[in-house]
Amino acid sequence: MPLPRSGGRTAPRTAVAAVRAGVHLLLAPEDGHLGDVAAALIETAEGDTVFARTLHGAAERVRALAGRQRSAW
Repeated sequence: MPLPRSGGRTAPRTAVAAVRAGVHLLLAPEDGHLGDVAAALIETAEGDTVFARTLHGAAERVRALAGRQRSAW
């Protein structure tokens, strides 16, 4: 199955660009490409410390928000 494209980019490249642009949470359909997106994020983080810090910060903010939501239930 070909990778979905957004504006001429594949889903993994779009996800990397979104994180670089400051997106904290990526939503993805269950179309079988989530592994490709995760692999692209990991590969980029392994080769780019600034991107790795950005990705880590975004993950921490999402985890903190999820924790606050859980404790409110």
